[in-house]
Amino acid sequence: MTVVTRLPVALERHGGWGDHTIFVPEGRWRDVLTGVAVDGGAVRLADLLEALPVALLVREG
Repeated sequence: MTVVTRLPVALERHGGWGDHTIFVPEGRWRDVLTGVAVDGGAVRLADLLEALPVALLVREG
């Protein structure tokens, strides 16, 4: 699963991601770019994209 920031300048101007979330399918996922692991369900974009403006999630196991 790929998550990409779109229009980052406007996003910053409006205060960032705030409490916005995305839905990740069930299971355990790991961002291969940062090593961050997330569980399926609602995931806060601010947490997922804290280190980089993109995430490449692969299902573990």
